[in-house]
Amino acid sequence: MGLISPIGEAIARLLGAQRVGGAEIATRRGRATRRAPWFALLSLLLGVMPAPCCAADDDEGSVTPMTLADKGLTYEQCLPETKLTLGRPRPDVPFVRSSRRPGAQGSIARHVLPVVLKEEADVSRAATPVTFGLPLPQGGVFDLAHFQVLSPHGAPVPAQFVATSFWPDGSLRWVLVDTVVGLAAGAEETYQVEFGNVVAPPPGKPIVRRTSRANRR
Repeated sequence: MGLISPIGEAIARLLGAQRVGGAEIATRRGRATRRAPWFALLSLLLGVMPAPCCAADDDEGSVTPMTLADKGLTYEQCLPETKLTLGRPRPDVPFVRSSRRPGAQGSIARHVLPVVLKEEADVSRAATPVTFGLPLPQGGVFDLAHFQVLSPHGAPVPAQFVATSFWPDGSLRWVLVDTVVGLAAGAEETYQVEFGNVVAPPPGKPIVRRTSRANRR
């Protein structure tokens, strides 16, 4: 390293004087300094240590090693000069469990949508949360009370339905479905989402119970 370091330092001085590319990372004597993006790797290979980052002086053209504390960009230096704006305004997502027109009759009397779940990681899953969105046509269904999830055997399973978008007439446009399923390793099973005016799922038992601190033992 005794021979490599002087050679590496000489090459580093030459590269630093050329000032090719790089990004503003520090200041010296009140002036901005730059280094090439590949300079740290070259310095490490040629033995310019312990500081792999160097700053070039505008007047002398010399390369001065900097400590690790002086490296890197600050958050303010990474901010864009102009504020980024989206192409169009983002619509509000309500995430509500209530309907805008509860009890209203839609154009869908009953519809069954198959949902295929496949376990591809070869891991047995006893109880895995599953979430997906369900789009609906305008005027199809108005009330979240007319939804349920059925197991591969046709039995209702605990599920939660949340409205994330509505049509102008108040009918449901997008519904977020949350449920919990069990799958064997590598298994593929078909669940069903049933919805419509005549669909009336049985009342389920509460999964979460709220108790007061005084009742804890």
